[in-house]
Amino acid sequence: MTEPEFGDPRLPQRFWDKIEVVDTGYVTPCWLWTASLKEGPRGGYGRFGVGGGKDKGAHRVAYEALVGPIPDGEEPDHRCEVKRCTRPTHLESVTHQVNMARALSRDECPANHPYTGHNLIIEGNGWKRCRICRNARKRRRHQRAILEG
Repeated sequence: MTEPEFGDPRLPQRFWDKIEVVDTGYVTPCWLWTASLKEGPRGGYGRFGVGGGKDKGAHRVAYEALVGPIPDGEEPDHRCEVKRCTRPTHLESVTHQVNMARALSRDECPANHPYTGHNLIIEGNGWKRCRICRNARKRRRHQRAILEG
């Protein structure tokens, strides 16, 4: 897939206004959604208003606009493992079974930290999280809060 440009006109400016480019340790920086997020146990994904009082996953909107339609029976898999990421090259259209199998079988996080020992966090839904990366994200958020103070 050809890398789309940040600010690509195939998405409206009101979409781009809600994106922050952040280095999360993946191959290229993530395009993080900064507006409303889906809530609940399967939450954390960006939500983008598509008209008529309806919204859609921001990552899906970006993928469909910049790559093409997601085939029936498939869903975008966040290869970077960041739910708020909307960068199409970080997404791959796969079946739900493939998406779940990948998530549960990973031995290390996108930044290559091992999912072992004290570094492994298992969330209530069975997802693996990296303690090193989580703590680094918390530090960055704290530093931004101080600077924006």
